[in-house]
Amino acid sequence: VLALRVCAAESRRRGEPPPAVLDAMSGSGVRALRYALEVAHVGTVVANDASEHAVRCIRENAELSGCAGLRVECTDASELMGASANAFGAVCLDPFGSCAHLLPAAVRCLASGGILCASCTDMETLSGLHEEACAQRYGIEPLPHAPCAQELALRTLLANVAAAAGAVGRKVTPLLS
Repeated sequence: VLALRVCAAESRRRGEPPPAVLDAMSGSGVRALRYALEVAHVGTVVANDASEHAVRCIRENAELSGCAGLRVECTDASELMGASANAFGAVCLDPFGSCAHLLPAAVRCLASGGILCASCTDMETLSGLHEEACAQRYGIEPLPHAPCAQELALRTLLANVAAAAGAVGRKVTPLLS
């Protein structure tokens, strides 16, 4: 929320339209609702999930929160991002497991200067404990049981974001970790 507040304030300062936001795998919609309710000068907030049950929860939570402006979608995150080139000022990826396979589509749907919020719950893989899976998902040869495993995991994820951005002629600047 803090990073998006800064992004929205900067767009307002520059006289630009409010940034649209995509929570690509929204689950219950809590993060998207926070963006819509807590960030001043934010544009359309899209809460997406491929699960119809999750989408029902998002709609119910939006109603309970008094958030009428939330756009709710029920589609595959990769498909939605792939069909939305340069459409969002911020994209949130928070899948169960790795987000590596989603990065190319996420980078393409970001507007220039946009913010990508990416997290992965496969820390054991990212930190090299599952060497084969790490090599397959992230394209690196890991250092299992390294004392700096968390640092290496973060650098691995950033390298994957940078590769996805570089493939479409963009660059990345890490903001928060």
